This record gives sequence, C-alpha cells and structure tokens, in this order.
Amino acid sequence: MEKSYPLADLLQDSVREAVGEVLRDCRVAMISCMLWRNESPWALRARRLGDSFLLIPVKGVLRVELGKERRDLVPGQFLMLPPGREHVLSAPLEVRQLHQLSLHCHIRQRDGGHLLSRFASPFQKFSDPGEWFGRFSRLTHLMGRDPALGQVYGESAMKLLLADLLCSGATLNPEAENGDVRLRSAVHALLERPGAALRVRDLARACGLGEVQFRKLFRRGYGMAPHAFQARLRMEQAVQLLSQTEQSIKQVALASGFTSPQYFQKCFRHLHGITPLQYRRGRGREV
Repeated sequence: MEKSYPLADLLQDSVREAVGEVLRDCRVAMISCMLWRNESPWALRARRLGDSFLLIPVKGVLRVELGKERRDLVPGQFLMLPPGREHVLSAPLEVRQLHQLSLHCHIRQRDGGHLLSRFASPFQKFSDPGEWFGRFSRLTHLMGRDPALGQVYGESAMKLLLADLLCSGATLNPEAENGDVRLRSAVHALLERPGAALRVRDLARACGLGEVQFRKLFRRGYGMAPHAFQARLRMEQAVQLLSQTEQSIKQVALASGFTSPQYFQKCFRHLHGITPLQYRRGRGREV
C-alpha cells in the first residue's frame, strides 16, 4: 500500500512565514548582473551605494570590510550589501586574480523598506554553489542579450535564493515599523506608480489624514519627506530603464516622473557622480 507524506513539520512556522514574506510580498527589480575579472592589486575605497548588491566571488578571494568586521570570502560564499552600508572591497595581495559576479538590484518590502537590511548577517553561503553559479551565469547572459527576459529570470532566481537562505538557517531581524499603518495605501501607490504625478494632499486624503499630519508621520516612519521618498523610487526606475531599454535620456526622464531631462541629469549626477549617458555606456560600471 502506498501512502504520501506531506512533511508537515519540515519547516518551522517562523521560517515558513519568512519565506512567504519573500515570495509573496517582496518586489525585486534586477538592474544588472556582470562578471568582473580583477587583477591584483585591486581595491575599492570606503563607499556607500544607494541600491542593493550581491557580490559573489567565483575565483580567488574577496576581502570585505564592514565597519570593524573583516571577512575573506571564497567561492561558495557571498556578500549581501543593502543600500547605505559603508564597505571596503579588495583582493588580498597574495591573490593574483579575483573573478566575481556582481548583481545590482532593488529588493523592497511591501512597506517600501529594503529587505537585505533585515538579514541578521550580510555574509551568506550557497546551499549548492555549482547550481547557483550556473543560474547566475545564465542571468548574466540574459541581462546582456535580452534584459526584459533577464529581469523575469532574475526576479525568480533572487526570490528563490532568499527563500533558500531562510530555509537553510539564515534569519531576518524583526520588521521595523516603517511608519503608521495608515500610510500603507500611500506607500503602495508610490511603489506601484513612482513616475506618476501623485500630490501629497491626495495621498494624505486617501489615508484619511490631514496633509500636515501625513507629512509628520511619513518623516517619522521613513526618515524623509514624501517627495524625497518618491524621488528615490523614481531614480530606481530610471536606472532600470537606462540599463534595460534603449529609450532616450528624455524618454527615461519623463517616464520616471522627472519634470525635464535637465533636472533628471542634475539629480542623477548628484547621486551617482556621472551622467545618465555615461552610466548607460558603462551599464553601471561606476558601481
């Protein structure tokens, strides 16, 4: 007699909830996936980036300094770098070559926060390095040849990786209270349509709040004014369009909600240190 077993106790409730949060509620937008071949000596001085990155050594040793902590990562291990985290990268002098995959993406939670910031440790390892190297090698190929298809493939691969990490023992810190629950409809609207001309008074009204109270609660919860939050989302969308489409700079600017190409270029240079055209030509090489 045959009998099926559902393995009901395979995952703890907390793990299953965290996996559900990643698979159901997170928004993943792939920007690029590149293989870099570095010759020693190689180093990048202390910096902070505005987006999320995964740095995956394929050959050699990647030395990472995060504050007072220093780790040497070898193939099979990787770094999950959330936005705003100061870091220093280098290859040890005894290492002649460092080959690494660099995944540039946005991974936002339903409340607009960055998911990678919640992982208890930025240092992780693959459950099956060969399998994951193969997946990300295919992603590198697709992002270079067919960015739209690469975006779909990358979103699936990234969510599967994060779920795999949680099932293998990685943990998430408790979700921060990013603002009053009444703000959620406004944040959802901004995430859904970052380029739309959404006025603060309309967002406040949709939340059942006065404009002054809305602004105060938003700044308290997100550390910035509503228009600054929207500007950040617009820049994320613009970077994605620059990386994955052949739209002109003007088209990217207008599609992302900027009032003019000139203002867009000014904002882009202020944030990234180069022009949108330079970024497109290098496909994010300044990162």
